[in-house]
Amino acid sequence: MKGSAVGNPTVLRPGMPCRIKGQAYELRRRYAYRAVVRGRMAEWQDYELAAGADRHFLEWGDGRWTLYSPFEPRSRDTVGPAVGSRVTIDDPAFPQAQAGVVTGSAQARVEVVDGKATGATREGDRFDYVDIRAGGRPYSVVNGREYYRGKPLSSADVMRMFGLQDKVHALDAATDRQKRWGSVGVICLAFAVLAFVGWAGTHGSGRPLVQGTVALESVPADGAHVGPFTLGPGRGLYRLELGATLNQAECLVGGAVESPEVGEFAGKAGTFYDFSGSDYDGYWHEWSDRTDTEFRIRGSGPFRLNLYAESEAGPPPPGTVSYRILGGVVHGGYFLTYGLLALLAAIALLAYANPRETGALLDRLWEAN
Repeated sequence: MKGSAVGNPTVLRPGMPCRIKGQAYELRRRYAYRAVVRGRMAEWQDYELAAGADRHFLEWGDGRWTLYSPFEPRSRDTVGPAVGSRVTIDDPAFPQAQAGVVTGSAQARVEVVDGKATGATREGDRFDYVDIRAGGRPYSVVNGREYYRGKPLSSADVMRMFGLQDKVHALDAATDRQKRWGSVGVICLAFAVLAFVGWAGTHGSGRPLVQGTVALESVPADGAHVGPFTLGPGRGLYRLELGATLNQAECLVGGAVESPEVGEFAGKAGTFYDFSGSDYDGYWHEWSDRTDTEFRIRGSGPFRLNLYAESEAGPPPPGTVSYRILGGVVHGGYFLTYGLLALLAAIALLAYANPRETGALLDRLWEAN
């Protein structure tokens, strides 16, 4: 909704002239407000533009400009503060009443009044406001009786109102930079997606060289031995995969590859379990039945795989342990690293290129939490 700083965060100052639809106005006063909105402190600015008795309010908040104009509705609907409640705005600028929804409400405090000392609003005053979205336009109702119609403006629109052409050129240049960096962010995002696809593909890489199944009950205390076997020439990458099939039991299962020269040099252990049952939430099933590790050959072979099984209850429970050694494995860590770096770069660049959307997203995340 709102959001800026109590100090003046813009180039606008009281006394500056401007034009709205060809009519001359003067910036009479700046108001700075604070309000607690959905659990966080929000701050925003209103710049009062006046031409005789005619007034408009230019609001700066959340990195957005909105020009609010007072109007008298043809009929008044009861406007409640509940966010999401339905209301009707009978705006005389349109032939029919507009159905709307409350998007925000709070009690605001006037922190700063800067400019010509006229009017009844003073520092420390409080007022209630309700923000409404109706007919695709923003509206605001203050103290239940003052109605304002809003029109979103770009920063370039505001600078043109005040004749600040040099600021317009600077904003256009900044917008061009944001678009360029946004394009780079999209490219980084595409690279991140490709890297993650490559990382996912590495999990299925490799060809089986050794595989089999052993009954857990048959694994002795010093381990079951599989082999000897060869793993082929070269210094390629291999993967050891272990799995277990259990029923209402838990078991610590491990495996280690061994060579005559160095002994056990590559191993992995995991606590496997499979439990199911029913409670007040209904049927449930919890399990963990796989683990793996990647390794490179140490020694010349032949090699042997040692399998181990332990249970806190004593001997290993009924079940099986499966094993596989795969060769020609592609290491996925590089893809994952590149993907994460590209994703972080894409997030930073897209946030820079789309500050409004980023601020709105952060607000939604704050409210969700």
